[in-house]
Amino acid sequence: MVLSRWKQRVVFLLLVSVTSIVAYHFGSLKSTALTQEEQQAPILAINGLFVEPQILDLGEMWQTPTHRFLLTIHNRGNVPRSIERFQTTCGCLEFDPPGKTIAPGDKAEFVGTLDLTPHRQDMGVARWSISVRIDPVFEGDFAPTPGWEVKGDVRNRLSVSVPNLVFENRCARQGERVWRKIRAKVHVPLKSV
Repeated sequence: MVLSRWKQRVVFLLLVSVTSIVAYHFGSLKSTALTQEEQQAPILAINGLFVEPQILDLGEMWQTPTHRFLLTIHNRGNVPRSIERFQTTCGCLEFDPPGKTIAPGDKAEFVGTLDLTPHRQDMGVARWSISVRIDPVFEGDFAPTPGWEVKGDVRNRLSVSVPNLVFENRCARQGERVWRKIRAKVHVPLKSV
């Protein structure tokens, strides 16, 4: 059976259309799979050392001078890595032990202690975010290697309606008394303020 040229062109166009539609949907499915993979946070690696992202997300924490968390670092490289210490972007974070050698295929645990007492700009607010970079300093290196970032939200035990009270200089110069009213809200059980 021989098809006329016109019928051959129609069949060709139909095949091209069907192929395009199938390719489009296949690409959409692949794209959806990629999007789902991208939403799963990747494991973060530095010089063969890996930290799982969920460890770096501390979530919601209450204000305290000693919030502890566990930082687990896996060595997935082929050589031992010696961390002498960690350099952080905030003096509010310390690690115990300060450093350790991690053999290939092994892991090391560090106890991080965060001082979550509010800084001046965070005094009296109900909640604030914290973000601290942890840069490992490897044995023999002169500078820290860009590392990981710990994040979380801190809840204050006491918040006030006016975080920064200004009394000006009138009180200090024998002037009349200056009154300011604020409303305090306690976020934990408390007997008195």
